[in-house]
Amino acid sequence: MIYKSILIALMMQKSQVLAQLDIPETIIYVKEGANQRIRCNIPGSKKLLRVSTEEQILFVKIKGSKTTQVGSGSEAWSLVDDSIDDFSINLELISMSPEKALLVSCDNDSGDTIKYDIRLQKEPLLTFTEESTYPLSENSLLQMSCSAEDSVPKPQIRWEFSNGRTFNTSISQLSSESLKSTMSAKVTRQDNGVGVQCVVVQNNESVKTKDFGILDVQFKPAKSDIVFSTKPSLVHGEKLTAQCTVSSNPPADISYEIALKTSEIWQPLDVNEPFSYELHDQAKVRCVASVGEYRVESNFDMISVFTKQTTTTPTTTTTTRRTTAARPSSSTIGEKVKNSELTTGAGTTSADSETETANLEVEKAGPRGIILSIIGVSCFLGFVIFLFFIRRCLQDRQGDSYKTEETNPDEAVSLHDPELEAHKKKEYFM
Repeated sequence: MIYKSILIALMMQKSQVLAQLDIPETIIYVKEGANQRIRCNIPGSKKLLRVSTEEQILFVKIKGSKTTQVGSGSEAWSLVDDSIDDFSINLELISMSPEKALLVSCDNDSGDTIKYDIRLQKEPLLTFTEESTYPLSENSLLQMSCSAEDSVPKPQIRWEFSNGRTFNTSISQLSSESLKSTMSAKVTRQDNGVGVQCVVVQNNESVKTKDFGILDVQFKPAKSDIVFSTKPSLVHGEKLTAQCTVSSNPPADISYEIALKTSEIWQPLDVNEPFSYELHDQAKVRCVASVGEYRVESNFDMISVFTKQTTTTPTTTTTTRRTTAARPSSSTIGEKVKNSELTTGAGTTSADSETETANLEVEKAGPRGIILSIIGVSCFLGFVIFLFFIRRCLQDRQGDSYKTEETNPDEAVSLHDPELEAHKKKEYFM
């Protein structure tokens, strides 16, 4: 009976209650199909919780009891559960017009009242406009606009760069339910490849996001954008080991150049081909980055160039020797010289044969054979010089014997005989 009397009194005060709820103190936005728990947070002892529309009261909750459905027009809201302990009810929004509201009133024992206005949250229609000139180049101005229309409640718009960069924005109010945000920023090479988003915030949460995509900022390489390194030395005929990385958009064409150590005349260098330049000691190598007609060179690296060592095969030299004939004054000495020449010839022929055999063995032995070949040739030359020395000594001895046979002491004295000289003079005048 007590509950019925209270409900009758509430119905009689319907117009007065609705009048009090015309200006709600708090607005809560709920998405369609979502649940909303309504708590009576008024200070003091709780007494009564009322939920109504503009036409009728829907639910009533009295202290110490469960929620009672009063009106019949609760098809827009469904009671999920209620709690006696915390004096709250949980409602699910089934369907409701954005123009209508669910009115909630919470009273305490002292007669104080807190009012809530629950409305349907309507997500905005998002449009995106690009106002920049493309393609973007370094230090050019990026401008974009993002509009959120037909939104309940009124949205907020923020811009996000994936690299966390901040930028200037301007906000223009189109209507009570529409908003437009324009962003402008000077792009740098660090913005290349960065994503841009327009984010719409409602009820302190992100409800919609528009992706612009990835920024394509074109920039030319600077000297500091080139990382170049080479192997410090190479052998003539080998390929040069070099690495060159360049930061640019679009990617730069990479080539290499070479110059003498003291020269500033640079020549193209193909690192994929064996090194074939005739250089001395050291050379300078650098990397060249080109984008269209634009080019920039890196700092050069010094490389040492060594001549490739070649293995030479030693050759055998045959020497023809001329033998000087002995004087015909002494047959004995002539025979000795002839015998000596025959001996020398035989020795030479034998030595040449041995040298050729040694050379064949040297060729088979490889690099070690080169050293053995040099030693063999040296021994051969020493042997030839020794034979030449013996032959010279024999020739000297032959000359001494010839003088001794023709001018002995007795004949030398007879040459100065006075009678013989007088006889010669007489024969001369006759």
